[in-house]
Amino acid sequence: MAFSEADIPLLATGDQEGTINFWNLNEKILFASIKQAHKGSVSSLNFMRNQLLLVSGSGQDNSIFQWVFDDNSEFKFTKLRQRVGVKSFITKLRFYGEDGTLYWGWGDIIIVEI
Repeated sequence: MAFSEADIPLLATGDQEGTINFWNLNEKILFASIKQAHKGSVSSLNFMRNQLLLVSGSGQDNSIFQWVFDDNSEFKFTKLRQRVGVKSFITKLRFYGEDGTLYWGWGDIIIVEI
């Protein structure tokens, strides 16, 4: 589960089937949904500060995807970048700092993406 701090206040949730749902908190409606965003459960979600940019991770397909808001897309979010074949089950995804450095990892292991 992740909350956006951008113009559109959203809550992103992931489920065991790999779907990511985006809920508009002002209107209290389902805003967008990405079915089968991952092949298996979504284990971590995080929005970049003040942007509609989301990273999602799954330990079952060992992948990290970066999604960007796209009002012209049918699903409202488009896959921007991906990393597949990650070494282990992803449990942590976080953006830090003004530049939005992505930290990800599993257990006590943390990897920094620059």
